[in-house]
Amino acid sequence: MLTPSVAVTSHADGQVVTTPTIALSGTASDAVSGVASVEVNGEAATIDGGAWTLPGVALDEGANAIVVVAEDAAGHVANYILIINYDAPDTSKPVITIEEPVNGELLDATPVV
Repeated sequence: MLTPSVAVTSHADGQVVTTPTIALSGTASDAVSGVASVEVNGEAATIDGGAWTLPGVALDEGANAIVVVAEDAAGHVANYILIINYDAPDTSKPVITIEEPVNGELLDATPVV
């Protein structure tokens, strides 16, 4: 029994990204019966020759398991699993607190010119 081969070429296992969605792509082949389908986390990818793509793969913050399954025309399957880490950018504004001098306090200091 020969299974198809499948790989992800757009991202590396363990890669850190800073966007909540990614476009995944890769390769799939089967020398005997041909690749019938490729799915990424259960969603059908577009196949063009030996390449596949799936735009708009949503990520949760933190580690995301991505499972790519290729099936050939004979029903044999191959899996490729990788982890993509989504590190959401910090968009909060910094908070500055001035503790001294207290608001309205008069200072007895020599001016600096």
